[in-house]
Amino acid sequence: MTTECTQVGFEFQPLKQREIRAQFDGGSMTSDGGGLLLREVEKRIGLLRQFADCFTDYRNPDLIEHTVEELVAQRVYGLALGYEDLNDHEELRNDPLLAVMVEKADPRREALAGKKHSKPAGTDRGDGQSEGTL
Repeated sequence: MTTECTQVGFEFQPLKQREIRAQFDGGSMTSDGGGLLLREVEKRIGLLRQFADCFTDYRNPDLIEHTVEELVAQRVYGLALGYEDLNDHEELRNDPLLAVMVEKADPRREALAGKKHSKPAGTDRGDGQSEGTL
């Protein structure tokens, strides 16, 4: 007797006004789809929000691009998905699935945190060092 699977897809918690859905008919694919299940659990228990609340953010609010909660979520989800090295986040910073998990409003246009965004624009001298470094 063979098993027949007729599941067409799964719906997950929405991201702002965007529907999040997993389907099995091709299209854009990722090997990190299990991350959506982690996000579902997180949306229900709020552990990352509680963890992020443990940190005091001393940054200038006018210059903040990534909230502490987004930074914590990016790191924790990255670890959970097997990306243990922070260098992996350079590649992952444009990953739309991780952006959904981190709750970026527009996952295809908003980059996640990474070293390339850690320097203010225009401070790189072109030799790999920033102004004021030796």
